[in-house]
Amino acid sequence: MRSRLLLAIALAAIAARSASAQCTCGNGANQGHPCSTVLDCPGGACVCPFDHLKCYKIQDSLPAKTYTADLSPKESLIFSAEPGDQQIGGQLVTGCRFKTPANLFCIDVQKRNAREVSSGVLPPGAPVGPDAGDRLCYKLKCPNLTQKTVTVQDQLGTRSITVLQKTAWLCTPAFKCFCSAATHLCVGGPNGGTGCTSDADCSCSSTPGCGACGIYALGWGTVGSANGQLAQPLGAAADGTGNVYIAEWGNARVSKFTSSGGFELKWGTSGNGNGQFMAPKGIALDGVGGVYVVDSVQARVQKFDTSGTFTGTWGTGGSALGQFNVPWGIAANATYVYVADRGNDRIQRFDLNGNFPLAWGSTGSAAGQFDTPNAVAVDQAGNVYVADTNNDRIQKFDANGSFLTTWGSSGSGPGQFQAPVGVAVSPCGVFVSENSGAVGVRVQRFDTSGNFLQMWGSNGTGAGQFTSIDLIGSDPVTSSLYVPDYSLARVQRFDCD
Repeated sequence: MRSRLLLAIALAAIAARSASAQCTCGNGANQGHPCSTVLDCPGGACVCPFDHLKCYKIQDSLPAKTYTADLSPKESLIFSAEPGDQQIGGQLVTGCRFKTPANLFCIDVQKRNAREVSSGVLPPGAPVGPDAGDRLCYKLKCPNLTQKTVTVQDQLGTRSITVLQKTAWLCTPAFKCFCSAATHLCVGGPNGGTGCTSDADCSCSSTPGCGACGIYALGWGTVGSANGQLAQPLGAAADGTGNVYIAEWGNARVSKFTSSGGFELKWGTSGNGNGQFMAPKGIALDGVGGVYVVDSVQARVQKFDTSGTFTGTWGTGGSALGQFNVPWGIAANATYVYVADRGNDRIQRFDLNGNFPLAWGSTGSAAGQFDTPNAVAVDQAGNVYVADTNNDRIQKFDANGSFLTTWGSSGSGPGQFQAPVGVAVSPCGVFVSENSGAVGVRVQRFDTSGNFLQMWGSNGTGAGQFTSIDLIGSDPVTSSLYVPDYSLARVQRFDCD
């Protein structure tokens, strides 16, 4: 279970719900009324009995981040002794520090028949996706929380317990939006503020850690050909374990970095031989050890392992099945490789060795047709997303090329496009990059049905700004987005909170 801190929830709407007990406002104007968060209890706290929680350790390779927060009684749930046993309300606690990723994943075993384990990892029969009673818990260190006696209400009634710093935990709901039991309005999610009777009415994502995206994390790269330098970086792919692969058009090579921009290795030289490139553009990972690079000049795909060892190639110039005309973007999963055959206005699908091609698309603007498809992406369910550049839209297909839906129109507003050139899919949605004189350079984010979520980016050379962008790549675990800027010879990483 890989999850990142839901910071907004942790500081503003921590009170979680349990299927086995009703949360109620403990004081204030709505005392005694049902509640989902402190937002339902003006002037008071949302009190939730926590029954029968079972917690599992999380082993996660995500980079650690440290946060500092002041926690008031209405904003925090601190667990002591055995995480999940007691809910504590107390005085204002300042200067608390905690790190992500979360240390524990806690579930309500009255709802889920999970098995106890001692290996420190989530068991196969334990939680499959977050549920309304689930929580992520973080070790909490507060300088003035060395010892404190508080009155709590838990399964054993009302009593006093002593909280020690070494046994304090901060826990948050393991979901981002829900239907408020008090107001019957959606809290968070794409339908926030609308009426509801259940979480399903709110189109809530089952993936934690998908609040705001586009949060600038870092950037790296200077112009050059030395290790760690870049020349016209165009394509990006991340493997979910802290590695990022960049296709460099100007250096005719692939460079591999850590997610923080640390150089790891490079491969490729200019030429037409195996392992050589003329114009490497798109790059993709299949999740089972394969790295695929599209060369638009050579009209072929080359396959490597994650160390850069050449393992195969396919494609020649032309319009027949299996041939390419200016191939550009590429996507892959453990079953198929998809290539945006831009000059032929089609998408081609291959197995992982380039065999058994399937193609769909023709020139036009009708559903399933394309006008210069520049990029392609595939989600965890096998659905395929295409940046239909000159039609100013995104089209979505199933794995066999059957049309599912489309969104976008020409324009500069949210959800509109001017030459969408890149598309990437992560657990936090669909990211689309644009590079045109009309709207400048920006990234938009949508859910997988095409509902607009947010937008960021502007022209410039500062942090979070762009000059010339094309293909983009997202991390399949953290949802971090990597955006190469080929004019500035740098890569920027944007995170989701």
